[in-house]
Amino acid sequence: SNCECPYENYCKHMVAVVYDIQGAGESAVKEKLKDLEKEELLILLNRLLQSSKNVQIVEKLLKKEKL
Repeated sequence: SNCECPYENYCKHMVAVVYDIQGAGESAVKEKLKDLEKEELLILLNRLLQSSKNVQIVEKLLKKEKL
């Protein structure tokens, strides 16, 4: 991607586009999760927890009660 502003590499305009795309993806995921049944959510969570990194993330969320 290119931008015509005078800054080299990644300017604020390109960063804004990336954040916009990323935010759109998050919204789509949240909407999809709302449509899942409890059993489907549990299956998804179990699959995510097969990675130790994901386990650490979930543990932090549970401690902070941000669910």
